[in-house]
Amino acid sequence: MKRDNWLVRGLGLSGLVLGMIVLGVPAIAPTMGVAYAQTASLITVEGNRRVEAGTIRSYFKPGASGRLDEPAIDAGYKALIATGLFQDVRISQPGGRLVVTVIENPVINRIAFEGNSRLKEE
Repeated sequence: MKRDNWLVRGLGLSGLVLGMIVLGVPAIAPTMGVAYAQTASLITVEGNRRVEAGTIRSYFKPGASGRLDEPAIDAGYKALIATGLFQDVRISQPGGRLVVTVIENPVINRIAFEGNSRLKEE
């Protein structure tokens, strides 16, 4: 019976590794740690026009370890979305740094009144 358990576990692990290879995921992925940005200065902001990069960076606060770990990045992402200033926020982590790409919401630049008779447009 012990041999059968070992065989089933071995087949399960080989199936997992084979499945990861077929899907294009490196087989060592489950054992690797995620590279987190160590400080806010390693945050690169792209796509911003009106909102300062420093303002966007300020939403990403280091966790208890003093690093921008996954929960800290998630909290910063959610806080940026909650501001209502952005149509889209995307986060990537190439080379141990954090890249925040934003698309800002459009700004109203003109208001036109039509059919008003009691009030002047000014």
